[in-house]
Amino acid sequence: MSSHDSESVFATLDLLMATILSKSIVYKSFGDPRKVGRGSQYSPGDHVTIFSTETPFWTEYGLINEEELYKLDKRIDLYSSNTKDLGATFMVNPPTAWVMLRHFVNLTEGDYIIQNAANSGVGRSVIELCRVWKIKTINIVRNRDNIEKLKTELWKLGANHVFTEEEFLTEGKKFIRSLPSAPRLALNGVGGRSSLIISSTLESGATCVVYVSCHRRTPKRRSHG
Repeated sequence: MSSHDSESVFATLDLLMATILSKSIVYKSFGDPRKVGRGSQYSPGDHVTIFSTETPFWTEYGLINEEELYKLDKRIDLYSSNTKDLGATFMVNPPTAWVMLRHFVNLTEGDYIIQNAANSGVGRSVIELCRVWKIKTINIVRNRDNIEKLKTELWKLGANHVFTEEEFLTEGKKFIRSLPSAPRLALNGVGGRSSLIISSTLESGATCVVYVSCHRRTPKRRSHG
């Protein structure tokens, strides 16, 4: 493939992604019913999220069939800055994490998985599910000013090990060799160098699942003459 062809492919992918995102970016919302019909299973003040992708999301008020709603635990404060994202993404992030952990590798208690973007909504869901299932998690995050605070947050969720990318580059090989077994599953939500870092730790025959790629590095041109 020539460099011109390569650029054309990437331009097409960017256009395709823009088209997809324009239709799917609003698949996250929450609310509380203000009025309900006779015989409804919902009551004013309930906490709900929308289950159907056909329901309009970009609206302050809407007339919605109750079959398109899913009731949330009221302990999730929809208007708190700490928990509102959980309510809005309840039908997206936890199911994504569940599918990746259950549908690709037959993980058993004590197995290791490794993931990047561990502080994302999906990453946090992965950590919590693995804690319940007694699966060990190795979690990679990007460095930041409050990195120790972030690590503590993830440890409280149930993370077993948390590294920045830089830490794992220098300590990762030695750390992986110290484990009873290498990871059987990698979850890649970043792409680029980070995906290489986590996939390089896998045992033979293991699986790397790519669910998001945020990496946008332009491919280098190479001369074939």
